[in-house]
Amino acid sequence: MLTLRGLSFALYLGAFLLGGFAPLAWTAPLVFTINPSLSQLTASGTVASGSISAQQPGSLTATFSGTINVDLTASTITFTGGSIIAAQTNGSWQPAVGGTPGDAPADYGGTNTEDVGTGSGGTHPPGNFALRNVLLDLTSPVLATTNGSFDGSSLTFLLFTNLATIDYYYSSISITTNSGSQYLNGNAMNTASAGSSVSTNDSVRQLNLQINAAILSSLVFHNDTYITFAGQLVATTAPPIIRSIANSPPNVVITTQNTTAQSALVVSTNLISWSPASATLSTNGFGMIVFTTPLNAGNAFYRVQQ
Repeated sequence: MLTLRGLSFALYLGAFLLGGFAPLAWTAPLVFTINPSLSQLTASGTVASGSISAQQPGSLTATFSGTINVDLTASTITFTGGSIIAAQTNGSWQPAVGGTPGDAPADYGGTNTEDVGTGSGGTHPPGNFALRNVLLDLTSPVLATTNGSFDGSSLTFLLFTNLATIDYYYSSISITTNSGSQYLNGNAMNTASAGSSVSTNDSVRQLNLQINAAILSSLVFHNDTYITFAGQLVATTAPPIIRSIANSPPNVVITTQNTTAQSALVVSTNLISWSPASATLSTNGFGMIVFTTPLNAGNAFYRVQQ
């Protein structure tokens, strides 16, 4: 029969191993949190076949926040999708929502001199456009890592369907107004192969992504809009930590830190073979994830996978 002393030793040994002294042989799902102060993408290219320029200095550069989902092993990294990479509003830009005159908060604000929809010659009055609700996902095949570095040219960024918009307002030389709003959909393969890496410093993992990816879309004419997002995303994640273990027959209650509702508790009786533990998840008053799992009949070792 397992004594409380034996239980405590086995569980705390599991917590000790979790801290990084035992090698991880399986793929570890991780959620990286984007650092907005280090993450920004600048837009360039064409809108409605006209070259993009800024409405005001900085209006074509946005910071990003959110999370990036990754599967990580000692020699590979995979971006599994389900990420939330969100542009932050960087000012109020023309036109307003829906392409109406005026301005409104937007992620990007640009201008060019293309006369939308008239096809007439001559000097065209400038037009304005704003990008709003830019939200990206990220996927990839399994990528090999060498000393933490990997080729980022297989990263694919996907715009959430029917969410991001281009609102535009162009005054033509014929005194008619060409305005409206279109969804910006599609995906883009990253062309920046160098500079992406994952590293660990003082138990904190950091993900660095160098990005140069273009979205092709149609505003007025087929494929008349080609927007490139270039810059970097920096995100970090701390390893999961077992903060406390309580014997509460017939259960064991394990309180963790740096975990989410997607984290998993795994159990072993020999430190070799690991399997998912049957556990109920809850959150305590400090926002920590708590796993409640049935007490094993013998020694049990536990780990938390992020």
